[in-house]
Amino acid sequence: MRPLPFRLVPLALVILAPAFLAPAALAQVGADECANADLISGLGAFPFDTNLASDTGAPATTSFPEQQCSDLTDDVWVRWVAPGALDGHIVRFSICGSSFDSEIALWRGPDCATMSGLGCAEFNCPAGMGGELELTVVGNDVYRVQMGFFSFAGGFHGGGDLVVTDLGPDPCLGAADDVFEENDDCATAAPIGPGVLPNLHLRRDESDYFRISLPADQRLLAHVSASSGLAHSGDFLIQFFDDTCQTLLDGQLGAGERRIAVYSNDTGATREIVVRAALGQLQQFPLCADYELTFEIEPERCLAPYEDGLEPNDTCAQQVFVTDGHYPGLFVEGPDADHYALELEPDAQLEAHATFEHELGDVQMYLYDSFACGTANVLIRGESNTDDERILFRNTSAEKRRYTLIVFISSFGPGFHCNRYSLDIAGAVGGPGTSFCTATPNSSGLAGRLDVLGSLVAGNRDVLLRASGLPGGVPGLFFYGTAEVQVPFGDGFRCAGGTTQRIFPAAFASPEAPAIVQRQLDFDAPYAATIVGGASLSFQLWYRDPLAGMAGFNLTDGMTVLFQ
Repeated sequence: MRPLPFRLVPLALVILAPAFLAPAALAQVGADECANADLISGLGAFPFDTNLASDTGAPATTSFPEQQCSDLTDDVWVRWVAPGALDGHIVRFSICGSSFDSEIALWRGPDCATMSGLGCAEFNCPAGMGGELELTVVGNDVYRVQMGFFSFAGGFHGGGDLVVTDLGPDPCLGAADDVFEENDDCATAAPIGPGVLPNLHLRRDESDYFRISLPADQRLLAHVSASSGLAHSGDFLIQFFDDTCQTLLDGQLGAGERRIAVYSNDTGATREIVVRAALGQLQQFPLCADYELTFEIEPERCLAPYEDGLEPNDTCAQQVFVTDGHYPGLFVEGPDADHYALELEPDAQLEAHATFEHELGDVQMYLYDSFACGTANVLIRGESNTDDERILFRNTSAEKRRYTLIVFISSFGPGFHCNRYSLDIAGAVGGPGTSFCTATPNSSGLAGRLDVLGSLVAGNRDVLLRASGLPGGVPGLFFYGTAEVQVPFGDGFRCAGGTTQRIFPAAFASPEAPAIVQRQLDFDAPYAATIVGGASLSFQLWYRDPLAGMAGFNLTDGMTVLFQ
């Protein structure tokens, strides 16, 4: 009798599948030792259980190249031989939906002593716990699957199903090289200049290297656009090396369809940079991708210090007070986060927005529960995958509370070290004191407004003067007096009279109109000698306004406060 054709065998298995795959009939798979790994065959679901597993001292999954997996402990092992019919097919190994925080790792080789690690995954399931990996298999090769708890200390167990699925032939096999090949290593890096490199192709098992000259005090921007036409295309890894590829200068792992990485040349001389493009392996195995690479060279804006109208606010001790309003033209860089203090009335809701160009640096925003440096606890994070950051928070206490808002450059975003942003605050309490006198419109179209913020307890030393609605970038000088007046002066009115005292040094408004300028009172400075408990003082800002075309200067309204 002739044997059944191979193509009919799967049909027979499908007919038998309901009885064969019934949960009561399925035996648990997985041995505690790699060397004794249970053999599984074909495709389908294979139940496993780690409740009797221990840490066998297997190779660490944290050593896998370009991986971000925890070390895998209390694990079980299975052995899978790729059927010849699946040669060149993409196969998915998944433990998604397992009953515990689990991790999966794949190895290839005939024995545990010589096998090589292919990758590991955790937290990448569409839903639930577990992980899954995809790879192009070689027919008749031996693969080992390791499943267990993701930790550096064992003791967490559970079970689930290892599901092996055929995703079809790998569309990347046999794809043609691009015009820059062979450029698969540092020695063969293709020399290029600024511009667009279209129609590039990259496979998982290779890298593309490019060489470019970068002048001093300039930065190199690498824009990567990945094609969405190929299935299973993966995340890119962009790295910058010195000309020998011995020193990694900077790098960025992209996400989504558009990636940008940057390197700033602060060496003082022209430098040869080697750029490596590769497919990352953070979660699933990327197979190949068509992509376009654009190189730009421009002046490095983060090398020179830049101060906005609210600086210095780089530390908790330097935090500046903010109330409701729009604060444009702010700047944050590297390790110098921006710190803002604000107050909320009982049951008041704070809404804070930080808007910026995401591709020029990823800005993050956190809210802490007090002004006290070193003792504040984070209440809410404004982390977002969009260009902007947003925080919504309600003061549920029965009293007015103080908070600290911190804006900083994220280390997980594009590899830029600085960015500009605008901050919008709604819900915060306005400052104490009484507004008086009249402010006239300036060249920004608004009239300058003065706020005095803080507790106004002289001994607390936490008083801030803030002026808003100003022309962009203009210098101004705060001053105060012992009496309220309204005297024409320049293009406006002088409101602080009596015995007056100028608050040096001058301050500069933020670059974009309508601008703001702030000054934290220094109670050790000579001008603060009369700022004591019981003193009633009137404050004002005198600022330049050459674009107004008249006297060339103007003033804000006045604010009178009684210190305690």
